[in-house]
Amino acid sequence: MHLDNDEHNYVAPSAFCLTRQMYEDFGRMTVKPDHRKADTCGYYTYAAQERGLEVEMYPPTHFQRRPKQGVWDLGKGRGEWGIGTTYSNHLGVEMFYHLFSAREQIYNVYFYDKCEEILGINKFKGSYKV
Repeated sequence: MHLDNDEHNYVAPSAFCLTRQMYEDFGRMTVKPDHRKADTCGYYTYAAQERGLEVEMYPPTHFQRRPKQGVWDLGKGRGEWGIGTTYSNHLGVEMFYHLFSAREQIYNVYFYDKCEEILGINKFKGSYKV
């Protein structure tokens, strides 16, 4: 959701995808934020909703660590995210993981641990889980 508009959720760039044809159909809209009505990718979400297109969003369900500046609470029971956030669908199935602040390179171990979890690698025994 945008900082100044907690009434409208949008698809964040970490989970944003569209086809080349959709990009063309949307008039090659920018993903650059204007910080008034929408943040990055927010205008695509608005435009898709205005066209009656289904926009599937996955709320954050849990994270691995609280950020130094505190968690981002989406409010109204929509979850909160932190360092190493997992997002799930409406059935509770984990859909994707995002390592916020990855550019700082101090939380890389969380990403590596998540990769090992997904791959089923037991790092303590050097073998795969069965």
